[in-house]
Amino acid sequence: WGEMTYLEYKYKIEFGKEEYDIINQYCLEKPFPWTVSIWDIDSLNFIKDYDVPFLKIPSPQITNHALLRETALSGYPVIISTGMSTWDIIDDAVKILDDNNAEFAILHCNSTYPAPHGELNLNIIPIMKAKYNCIVGYSGHEYDLEPSVVAVALGAGAAGTLNMWYEADVDAIMTRTFLRPIPSGTITKNHALLFGIV
Repeated sequence: WGEMTYLEYKYKIEFGKEEYDIINQYCLEKPFPWTVSIWDIDSLNFIKDYDVPFLKIPSPQITNHALLRETALSGYPVIISTGMSTWDIIDDAVKILDDNNAEFAILHCNSTYPAPHGELNLNIIPIMKAKYNCIVGYSGHEYDLEPSVVAVALGAGAAGTLNMWYEADVDAIMTRTFLRPIPSGTITKNHALLFGIV
């Protein structure tokens, strides 16, 4: 592609309507539900052409009050991700969603890619559940599955709110070897210490 600015590169790799139509058709044939993270009101309006089960507000947009309000008013259930957020930021987002009668869930998240285990702060999950009285899930950005297992043990994951990010090459995806099974055994105190939950 030659030399280009980051913004030019970003636009070159972004999906357009043709790619979203392919994704939608593929998922309808399986059937397999799909959705997107919306970054602005234009993408909110764009995705309304598809039958997605919910919309996700990514961590960097949790302070975009206009986007939160419009998404709440869209009628879709909303999931907000909370990476890099303070309690005040989350409080403001939840108030906007509550004030607009949105059905919503919150994802605890560490926005580092990959997220180091010692920085996951998974013990915040039950605190968020008590504070906001809603479904709280977990958005994992680490390479393994153990933190997600711990998150579920702490109450995350209800109603399908476990969000995992994977990097894999096409060959691995085609042979379905890119996901390792969850290791057998139980979560030990060492695991709990590793993830900062004791």
